[in-house]
Amino acid sequence: MKLESFGAVDFSFTDSREGKLCTELTQACDDFDADGIATACFEFDRVSKLDGWKTSILVKIKRAIANNGDEDDEEVDLS
Repeated sequence: MKLESFGAVDFSFTDSREGKLCTELTQACDDFDADGIATACFEFDRVSKLDGWKTSILVKIKRAIANNGDEDDEEVDLS
């Protein structure tokens, strides 16, 4: 997993707020848990605000997970 390699490069990353956010978001995506994404973002945002770009990307990811299997949804391009 890439998160482990980031932690190997910077030992403080794993225990940082950003590292914990990445871990929580990755786990929520793996579990297809849209509420988990919202909770992780809310908790992070309480201390330091996420900028508009990050918020828009995370909302797209959350919607893609929440609407999984709905054929009428638009294709989400997160590149």
